[in-house]
Order: sequence, then C-alpha cells, then structure tokens
Amino acid sequence: MPNTKTYSQQYYQDNKTKWDGYNDKRYQVYGDAIAAYLLRWRNNNKDKVSQYGKNNYEKNKEQQQKNHREYTRRLKETVLTHYGNGEMKCVLCGFDNPHALTIDHINGNGSTHRRAIGGGGVKTYLWLRRNNYPSGYRTLCSNCQLIEYLSKPQGAKPPQ
Repeated sequence: MPNTKTYSQQYYQDNKTKWDGYNDKRYQVYGDAIAAYLLRWRNNNKDKVSQYGKNNYEKNKEQQQKNHREYTRRLKETVLTHYGNGEMKCVLCGFDNPHALTIDHINGNGSTHRRAIGGGGVKTYLWLRRNNYPSGYRTLCSNCQLIEYLSKPQGAKPPQ
C-alpha cells in the first residue's frame, strides 16, 4: 500500500477538476471563522509554530535566502522608482545604478526618522510603502546625497 502522502497527491491529481474552486468557495462562506480559528491555534501553539519555522528554514535555507534577496531587491526598486518620478534614477543627475541610489529625506531629518522606525535601508523602504509613499522624499545617488548634505549650513563637516 502506498504511503498516505503519495496516495493523497495522486488522488488530488486524478480528481483535480472536482477539487478546483472548492477552497475558494469554502473561504467565501467560512473565511472569517477559519481565520479566527487559525489565529487562536497559532497563539495557543507558539512553540510548535516557532519550531516548524526553524525546521522549515533549515531545510530550505538557500531558497529562503534567495527569496528574501529577491523580495528586498523588488521592494527597493519599487520605492526608488516611485520617488524617482517613475524611473529608477537620481532626480538631480540621472544616475541609474541601483547600488548607489538612496532615499533622501528632503527636510534633512533622516537620522531622526531612522531612529524612530528602528533602522534604515529595507526598514525605510517598508515604512514608505506601508505609509502609502508620503511626500518629503526623493531618489538621489550617493554623490548627490553627499553634495546636498554638505551644501546645507549644518552639513559643514562630512559624516563620520
């Protein structure tokens, strides 16, 4: 007799048309109740959930890291494109190498903002996206960012 997992997979493949749309219909009817149940279960079984996540990460470490790098790249590209007026370029000089593009706080409150949200880089990109891309930011290359910093009265000394 085949093992249960293999049997289930084969059964699903043989009866795919029967199952197509079944979960969609089920979630339309019971979606809120299912979500509430799953949330309760996760809260009552935090150790199991944590252990499952750790085991899954170890099993698929390379793929997980690859997925995270790709997610981060797409997030950065989306944010920089938005603040680059629809292009992933420096708004002052037109430089377009993504490795040197940054988000500029136009009002000069970047360090205060980074402290408030708990970091820069990806955390800043996530914050901007979650807050519906507020105004007061722009895409600059590292050179223009430094030139802007040094041209302001408080920027008389270079950053440490």
